[in-house]
Amino acid sequence: MQAGQFMIEINVQCPVFDSFRVQQVGGMFDVPILQKAEQHFCTESPPPLSDDWQIGMIVGPSGSGKSTIARHLYPNDIYSAGHWPDDKAVIDHLGTGSIKEAVSLLTAVGFSSPPSWIKPYHVLSNGEQFRCDLAKALSCDGLVVYDEFTSVVDRNVAKIGSAAIAKGIKGGKIKSRFVAVTCHYDVMDWLEPDALQLGRTWQAEKITESMFKRATGYEYEETKKIIDTGIGKDGKSSLKSTRIEKTIKHVAPDPTSAIFLLKNIMPGRFRDKWDIEHTGPHPIVIGPEYEMLLRAKEVAERDGNDLQADEDAT
Repeated sequence: MQAGQFMIEINVQCPVFDSFRVQQVGGMFDVPILQKAEQHFCTESPPPLSDDWQIGMIVGPSGSGKSTIARHLYPNDIYSAGHWPDDKAVIDHLGTGSIKEAVSLLTAVGFSSPPSWIKPYHVLSNGEQFRCDLAKALSCDGLVVYDEFTSVVDRNVAKIGSAAIAKGIKGGKIKSRFVAVTCHYDVMDWLEPDALQLGRTWQAEKITESMFKRATGYEYEETKKIIDTGIGKDGKSSLKSTRIEKTIKHVAPDPTSAIFLLKNIMPGRFRDKWDIEHTGPHPIVIGPEYEMLLRAKEVAERDGNDLQADEDAT
């Protein structure tokens, strides 16, 4: 199921508190110091809740506005872990239903360790706590939006947990709708979302990654299928054999891509035009031309000294 056809645009602002260090950062990294910092996020609209979807996903790199978009779309459905008591086992703090329902929920999120169920939450590992939080979030019917999904666990645990959720929801053991908000693209194939949100920042990130590879050079593996032919022992029949040949190809760095990246990523150091104001009697040259000027001066002085030496010799 695809997202909607119109775009959602969100602007967020915060005040900038001026200080000496703030001014230093602005000068060192070419950051404009304004009264307010503003950021703009844009993404496609999600499918409406009235549509028949079960698992959704909002994915993008850090700082791309995933949490902002989730809070804007689902302000009342963001899951908060809340408090787990230190004097109770996790099995006693998981919903108000029967023991069978609690066990079914824990196994549905991939937490199939009865010895750990009878322990308090605070003594469990990060992976076990993550699964307990998932089970608690999915113990309620309705929509559950889980921010920072799989951010605190290793990638194997993340994939196993995602696959367990997908199986539990699509198999009917979990009654909730689930929206994962994450910066990890590797769980996408395991969670198998019906609806996917990819912000434009994500698209720009992929383009930047491709441009960086082009600017710095990269390698790729080329596979060829080669058919060899020959003559049989009888001198008439033909023989054919097939072999696969793999070659590592090297793509050289592209200077144009490197120039484009440097001009946009570090405009304070790499630019075509330098705006310099000077009010003295002598000209000043600053920027890429400076080293060329010094080099020309050295050559001129060297040639002049060589000429003077020749005149003295004669």
